[in-house]
This record gives sequence, structure tokens and C-alpha cells, in this order.
Amino acid sequence: MTNSDTHSLEENADGLAATVDRRTEALNRLRQAENERLDVERVVQRRLMWLGIVVGATVGMLVGYLATLITIVDSGIGEFGFQFYRPNFVQGFLRPMPAFIVGGGAVGGGIMYAVFTSRQEAKSILRWLIVAIAYAIAAPLLIGFLLPLTFLIFVDIVQGLRPGLWIPAFAETLLGSFLDGYIFLVKVLYAGVIGSLTFVAITASIHFATQRIGALASFTRGFGSAMLFYIAAASIPLVPLAILALGPMSLVTAVASFLTGEKL
Repeated sequence: MTNSDTHSLEENADGLAATVDRRTEALNRLRQAENERLDVERVVQRRLMWLGIVVGATVGMLVGYLATLITIVDSGIGEFGFQFYRPNFVQGFLRPMPAFIVGGGAVGGGIMYAVFTSRQEAKSILRWLIVAIAYAIAAPLLIGFLLPLTFLIFVDIVQGLRPGLWIPAFAETLLGSFLDGYIFLVKVLYAGVIGSLTFVAITASIHFATQRIGALASFTRGFGSAMLFYIAAASIPLVPLAILALGPMSLVTAVASFLTGEKL
């Protein structure tokens, strides 16, 4: 082999090595860009999840109050001389409230995390429709499932149920909760629909506002600031809840009549 052939092979080897290095560097840049894009998408997904949790929890309270109105009508409409009444706020609402908060928040956060995995998906009207349908069904179902367990923990045990009966009572209540959740869902479905419309209206408005308005987007960069902003948004469902709980009886009666189709 001549010296020229040797130099030619060395030059080819150097060129091949340089080509490999350039391709490796290009692939690394592509991986880095993809990882950065995925990081942004995961941030959006987590923010939507937290938005769903905090808003879903307070919307769950609204669904729970509407469901209480429906339950009062259903339990008394067949009685002679029944007169509709406002639910006792402590006995009829505060005690089962953990079920409303946990059920609404878990469903809201879970749905938002599962349905929206990217910024592009969050722009899809079809996916927001899926969120509305899923919340209308899943929130009453989970609330109905949690209600018997909530009464067991915060009523029966607090009022003195013997510790020896806790495990059997929990097992019996847990088994019956599956059927209770389905029955509750069927009975209060209209409350779930109103809750889902409220949930989607608030979460969609907040999400698009933070994406399109620069001041709000910069305000929600930090986790703490974002949570404060989302908690402020979650207070919106508390306004109609407070109006129903403290407002005129005629309004409560009209809402209950609308939900049940009964003339009260």
C-alpha cells in the first residue's frame, strides 16, 4: 500500500468520524429540544390537574348542595301535606361535605390530567366536551360512593361507635357504597350536569386566560402563585352556593322545582 493510499484512508476515516460526530450532536440537540418540549407539556398537564382539583372540589360542594335539595324533594314528595324546606346547613350539608370536596376534587383533577396531556389538546373543543360529560357522571357517582363512608367516619364513629365495630362497619359500608353511588348518580344526575357546566366554564376560562394574557401567564409561573390564582378561581362556585344557602327561600324552591320537575 502506497503512502497516498494510506493518507486517503486516514482522510476518509477522519471524515467519517466528523460525520458521526455531527450526527450525534444533531441527535443530542433534537433530544434536548424534545425533552424541553415534553417538560413544557408536563407543566401544562400538571397545572390543568391542579386547576381541576381545586375547582372540582368547590364545584363538588355545589353539586352536593343541589343533590341535597333533590333528596329532600324525593324523600318527601309522596307524603301528605309535604312542604319543601331549606336543608339544615350543619346536619344536611356540613357533615357530608368531605364527600363533596373529595369526590369533586378527585374527579376534576383526574379527568383534567387524563384528557389534557399537551397544550394542543387543551385547545380541542371535543376534549372539553369529554370533560363535561365525564364530570357530570363521575362526580355524582364518586360522591354517592363516599357519602356512606363519610357518615360512618364523621357521624357514627364520632358519636361513639364502639372501636370493635369499626372494621365490620367499614367493610359492610364499603360493599354497599358501590350500589349507593349508582343510585345517587341516577337520582341527582341533573345536579351533576349543572356542576359539569360550571366546572368546564371556570376551568376553560382560567386556562385560556393564563395562556393568552401575558400578565396572567407570568403571574402563574410559580407554583405558589399559580395555586393562589387557582384557589381564587375555585371560589367562584361558592358564590351560587352561598346564594342558595343564605338567599331567599323562593329561589331555593324554584331551583329544587327545576331540578326535580315537581311543583313545590
